[in-house]
Amino acid sequence: MPMPLRDYSRDGIKNRCDNEDSLNKRSFAGCPPSLAHTLRLHFAFADVAMHRGRCCHVRAEVEPLASVGIFKFNFNRRGRIMTHALVTGASGFIGAHLVRELMRRGHEVSCLVREHSDRSRLEPFAPRFVTGDVTAPTSISRALDGVDEVYHLAGVTKCLHVRNYARINEDGVANVSKCCAERDQPPVLVVVSSLAAAGPSSESKPRTESDTPNPVSNYGRSKLAGERAAMRFAADVPTTIVRPPIVLGSGDRDGLEMFKTIAKFGFHLAPGFHDDRVSVIHAEDLSKALMLAASQGRRVSTNPSHAT
Repeated sequence: MPMPLRDYSRDGIKNRCDNEDSLNKRSFAGCPPSLAHTLRLHFAFADVAMHRGRCCHVRAEVEPLASVGIFKFNFNRRGRIMTHALVTGASGFIGAHLVRELMRRGHEVSCLVREHSDRSRLEPFAPRFVTGDVTAPTSISRALDGVDEVYHLAGVTKCLHVRNYARINEDGVANVSKCCAERDQPPVLVVVSSLAAAGPSSESKPRTESDTPNPVSNYGRSKLAGERAAMRFAADVPTTIVRPPIVLGSGDRDGLEMFKTIAKFGFHLAPGFHDDRVSVIHAEDLSKALMLAASQGRRVSTNPSHAT
């Protein structure tokens, strides 16, 4: 039996948004969090009136079950269904830019952060903080509650011991991927790798995605291993891997030293016998690219040997 229609007038929606304290802004009521990604919805009213961008009830017909029920959705101020995104490594340089861009576009954001991580750059955006670590699967599973998309940024670029690269950059990816695969409705997973996983290009030919990876550093090899770890779960988790080049922007401590030298002396010394060329991207542009990868990106193969 279809559930009876409720008052979907502007006043009716407004009153329920104001009066129903039970509204949970982080999930649907009675359906998987990624329902909007997997089922086609037919809204049974012509005009959804939002009140202060808060959550409201709608009537939806869900195919292929053809059943009609009342579900609870999150809408942003533009009347669009909100995505709940989890960002690992959110307290880092790139993570802070991504969290800001996600929230600027009206998404709900959770941040997996370690207990003693500096949250000062994230606190102005008021995301949901989940204390945990990519080496602790229990905390990852807790952070995934109600999540539609996962942006896995957590990683290390410098280590004293090679095993620490593997523990974070490879095992960390495997943990996140496995936890996503264990969900009833696995979220979209965007794994942020590095151009170092592909290795340098020759002077005469830029590297392409179809080239066989040839990393030349322990960091690059660990990021490639992380890509292959994600692929082991790609049959169950829609996964896209992004290999950013050098990332610049506000909050970048590594690149800051180079620019300090240029500001002081007008140049920066780069030892070597050749004019080396490097690829760079601004953190804001990378954030937008990662969001596009989540919504429109090509998903990777399930064969780890095809990591290109």
